Amino acid sequence: MLSIRRLSAGVLVAGGAMSAMLATGAPTAQAAPEVPATPTEANIGSEAVEPMTAPTADAKGTKPPKTAKCYTWKNAFGTRFGDGCFDYKSDDVWVRDRWNNGLNFRVHTQNVLDRHNRYCKSTGGNWHRCRYNYEETLCARMHGYHPPHVVEQGWGPYIHVKNGYTTPSGKCSDG
Repeated sequence: MLSIRRLSAGVLVAGGAMSAMLATGAPTAQAAPEVPATPTEANIGSEAVEPMTAPTADAKGTKPPKTAKCYTWKNAFGTRFGDGCFDYKSDDVWVRDRWNNGLNFRVHTQNVLDRHNRYCKSTGGNWHRCRYNYEETLCARMHGYHPPHVVEQGWGPYIHVKNGYTTPSGKCSDG
């Protein structure tokens, strides 16, 4: 990052910590990076996916059933930006966008054979339910993101469609 600093009257140094250290002989403290107030294409990618213990209801009082396996996606700054749940009893996917910014949060659901790719989306902080029917012998996994961000990170664990157990390997025989 390029910055311009005044070292003394009439002396300016361009550069970061290294150039200021070279000019003065002393290291300078770097300011912490600012967390953007509004999401942009550069900062909306999912960096982490974490399990949710109990999803909360939205403003309409809607929330996924207790049998759903739920996860939350966070960006690089640790801000939660979307939630997704898979209900193994009904095979439904639930999605909630946590940023009321006009973009939609999507959950891409995929089974263990990388077939049956399905996308469910939500806008404005409310839960949205997508009704699906998966083969009971398979496992499914979810990836949450705001478009246009689509990378192969931020996948949750595989969930057994038959019983809701999770497995990191995707082998339905694990659970």
